[in-house]
Amino acid sequence: MRILLAVDRSSVSKASAQFLRALIFPPGSELYILHVLSLDQIDESVLGDSLSVPEQIDVVRGRLTVAGEQLLTQTAELFRDFPIALHTELREGIPGAEILAAIDQKHIDLAVLGARGHSKIEEFLMGSVSEWVLHDAPCSVMLVRPRARPKKPKSGFRLLLATDGSRDAWNAVEFLQQLDFPAPCTLAVLHVVKKMVHQTSQVITAPPHLPPQELATMAEELFGPRGRKGAELLDSTCRAFAERNFGFEKILAFGHEAEEILKAARRLRPDLIVMGSRGLTGLRRWLLGSVSDRVARHASCSVVIVRRRSWNP
Repeated sequence: MRILLAVDRSSVSKASAQFLRALIFPPGSELYILHVLSLDQIDESVLGDSLSVPEQIDVVRGRLTVAGEQLLTQTAELFRDFPIALHTELREGIPGAEILAAIDQKHIDLAVLGARGHSKIEEFLMGSVSEWVLHDAPCSVMLVRPRARPKKPKSGFRLLLATDGSRDAWNAVEFLQQLDFPAPCTLAVLHVVKKMVHQTSQVITAPPHLPPQELATMAEELFGPRGRKGAELLDSTCRAFAERNFGFEKILAFGHEAEEILKAARRLRPDLIVMGSRGLTGLRRWLLGSVSDRVARHASCSVVIVRRRSWNP
């Protein structure tokens, strides 16, 4: 797996590097650490008036280059003891465009970025880089958010996998199968049965010991044939991880997809939400937003949107 970690000097960028350290990638993986110098963000008021504009730009570029190289070195040190090939690169340009160019040139499978918070200004800023990459990258994208509250010691790692049974959702399953996580790890698998506007939202949370057939029967009684299919999908998804030492939780919700995923995230407080990239396209996506877009924007935890790309040689 080829991973691209985009870094800057923000606290969320530091959090993304620390988050990545907790994950165990498959043998032969490579980590590319990228920092982009963006001269248009320089506050010229810090520069002296004794230099000409070209000289000022050269001075600032030199300072930024030194600071950027230091940042790359510091970030790489976090992964020195990991069994993963490390590469660092410093580029100059528009951050979003340079990140996307690096993804293409290096055939990246997973891009990792820090995501901002949820104030109006922060949401706007997120859209300038993180959402640009999320929308346009041909690979999986992980947006990392620092925890609002520290985790309890030995609380383990919690995953929330949202599935609709599509090819994209199974790609998300295959993505998770390639990784390992800090123990103990709990995997909550969620499927949402879509409801009509006039219907009432409901949720079934199945305890681990509940036989799959009982869950399917209960789901059919509450939600009809689609409920049974949803319960069967939860069971087949969990069985895909049968060889992993995970704790499992099955959640069947009756409601609107993005809303129910976000509700589950608030209730479970996962470390990472995992979902495929399936969603609306074109004008409908612009008007309404896809499920993955809404979850990535509004979730209070880290999110990975999985896309599989076949790279051309």
